[in-house]
Amino acid sequence: LTDCITRYRLEVLPGKAPHTQVDHGRYLEMIEAVHGRMHPRHLRAVHIRQFVDQLGAKPTRANRCLEVYKHLLGMAVQWGAIDQNPAREVTRFRLAPRRRYVSDADFRAVYAAAEPMVQCAMDLAVLTGLRRADLLGLTRASLT
Repeated sequence: LTDCITRYRLEVLPGKAPHTQVDHGRYLEMIEAVHGRMHPRHLRAVHIRQFVDQLGAKPTRANRCLEVYKHLLGMAVQWGAIDQNPAREVTRFRLAPRRRYVSDADFRAVYAAAEPMVQCAMDLAVLTGLRRADLLGLTRASLT
């Protein structure tokens, strides 16, 4: 599996956003540490499930790692290293719904105490619905 991971790092990761490259690189390290020596054709859904279950204490992290695993093995199918993707059969952890949303009063209280630049970012977040990482990635070129 190490060869597939190496190829994924060289061909797929560079096309992703810098922050995503770092996150996915960490997940690939975890996958390689556990299954790196295994031949891809011997990998079964049960092996992947056991791996994901080890990460189950942090279900969001486990789900994200599983998505990287699924994509890695999907690429391995395209590269001809395996015939089918065993990770496709592995289900994600169910996450508990959020218990608290920011109320208008909470928003106003933080807004009143925030610096002008943060207030501007808060306004943009409300008006555009952009995620934090997308807001922080805005440049002057984004004005058009």
